[in-house]
Amino acid sequence: MLSLCEIVARLEDALMGVKGSYLLFICCSGDVSVRTKRRSFFVDKGLYVYVGSGWGTGGVLARLRRHACISGRPFWHIDFLLRSGCTPVGFSVLPSAREREVAAALSGMHSYVTGFGCSDDPGSPSHLFAVKNIFGVYSSLAERGLTPGLTIMLGECL
Repeated sequence: MLSLCEIVARLEDALMGVKGSYLLFICCSGDVSVRTKRRSFFVDKGLYVYVGSGWGTGGVLARLRRHACISGRPFWHIDFLLRSGCTPVGFSVLPSAREREVAAALSGMHSYVTGFGCSDDPGSPSHLFAVKNIFGVYSSLAERGLTPGLTIMLGECL
């Protein structure tokens, strides 16, 4: 079976130039304590979805490559989480969607890790949400008129 990193590499042509938001599905097989440069977070065992922005240089492809292949020095909260024993297990791309509106759609329906990944979005309580399965995520998005495009999942969490 291919790793998520290998899948992203094979999808480079399809993802090249795509701007928007993305969801990164993450499996934490145990409780983890995450220490970033300025904060500490406790993340319970389970399946999570991280809302990220692919509007910068390199778009969605650059972000997915960084997270799926766990490359570069840790900088963002998600980088520290992925180096703490939690594993990326899938992603969805939401072309043209803004990170803030995606996070808002999830914040009313799912529990979250307060303050995680949203230091540049003061209106959002978090960009990391605990979820039971991906279908609840898609239901929350659909209620706000948001439709994911390309989606890849490697399997179940736990």
